[in-house]
Amino acid sequence: MQADDGDFPTEDAERWRAGLKETGKLGARAILRDRPGGPDDPVFDVVSAPPYPPRRFVERWIETEETRLVNPWLAIVILVFVILIVVALAFAFY
Repeated sequence: MQADDGDFPTEDAERWRAGLKETGKLGARAILRDRPGGPDDPVFDVVSAPPYPPRRFVERWIETEETRLVNPWLAIVILVFVILIVVALAFAFY
C-alpha cells in the first residue's frame, strides 16, 4: 500500500491510481473543480466502473503527484553543476 491508500482495499486503490495517472494531474484537478463535493463523495470520471474513488483519495493523489520530483535526472544534473561551480571557485580563490 502507498501513503494515499488510507483504508481503501489495495486492488481498488491500484485501479483508481491507474485511472488517475491516465487522467493526469491537471485533468484530476479539473474534475474536482467542476464537481464540488464532500471528502467521501465518489468521483465518477476517473474510472469507468464502481467502486469509484472518493474525493479525498483523488485530492491526496494530486498532492502526492505535486510533491514528487518530476525528473530525478534533473536533480542530479543540478547537483553536479553546483559541485563543479564550488570546485571552480575553490580553485580560483585558492
